[in-house]
Amino acid sequence: MPSLTIPPEVSVMILPETVFYPKVLLPLYIFEPRYRLMLEKALEESRIFAVSLASDLMKPHSIASIGIIRACVDNPDGSSNLVLQGLTRVRLIEFLQDEPYPIAKIEILRSDSPDDPEIDALVSKTLEYVHLFKEKGIEMPEWMEDFLKNLSDRDTLVDMVSYGFVENVSEKQKILEALNLKERFQRLVHNLKKQSEG
Repeated sequence: MPSLTIPPEVSVMILPETVFYPKVLLPLYIFEPRYRLMLEKALEESRIFAVSLASDLMKPHSIASIGIIRACVDNPDGSSNLVLQGLTRVRLIEFLQDEPYPIAKIEILRSDSPDDPEIDALVSKTLEYVHLFKEKGIEMPEWMEDFLKNLSDRDTLVDMVSYGFVENVSEKQKILEALNLKERFQRLVHNLKKQSEG
């Protein structure tokens, strides 16, 4: 199977209250005319675009994630429902256009995953909080806890739990921006602890 080629320039969807992570599946409803055009172009080409959290002024954060369209259904009114699967963190280096939709030059960001025994303890603590939230009745799919327990890829684990469980959007963005795996877990555990005590 050929490896996926990530283009050096991608269109960017700027959304409030949405922090997109690698590996997660993000359902999107595309209805704005500019994003309909963006989707049409993406489907013709690489099927890849970025999702960036909007700041207070609706400006995109420079650290975002790109994803690939895994499914897309067109609706009679011209809108579309799609599922975007996260691929990797990126830095939006420079915007090449704003209209009709944003396009940015990107730099792929690599996660720094040190071999640190403290990370194992942070993984255990993360899974403890997931179990605690389940016991408290927080809604999650039946399979979720077992899936996370058996996940050997710690980068994917921290990203999926951050996406699914951290409530504060600005904290989610800070976790996304942390390239060091240990720092990501520390931020995640800190947020889960605060939420469990709230």
